[in-house]
Amino acid sequence: MLGNAEELPFEDESFDTVVCTDVLEHLEHPERVVAEMRRVLKEDGELIVMVPSQSPLWKLRWILSRTALREPFHNHYTRKQLVKLLGNVKIRSCCLGLENLCIGKKE
Repeated sequence: MLGNAEELPFEDESFDTVVCTDVLEHLEHPERVVAEMRRVLKEDGELIVMVPSQSPLWKLRWILSRTALREPFHNHYTRKQLVKLLGNVKIRSCCLGLENLCIGKKE
């Protein structure tokens, strides 16, 4: 199904689990997408999100990558920024600290 992440074509509380990997860092207004994910997530549902961390290796990739020239922006998140964006979630690091994996329950 194709849809706009800021206006998901689903009813409120439709899903037990919502997964969003490697998307939020490309958005100008990720808070709008997070609001939609929470809207479609059932009470006590699980939210799983993965975004790049603020690792020095990402900065090196940005400098060396030709892909970077085609990206208008590519956000990297600290744990504190993720907690603020997603709400109270458990955040686990993975991939040598390059990615932040967040797993949490709907509040």
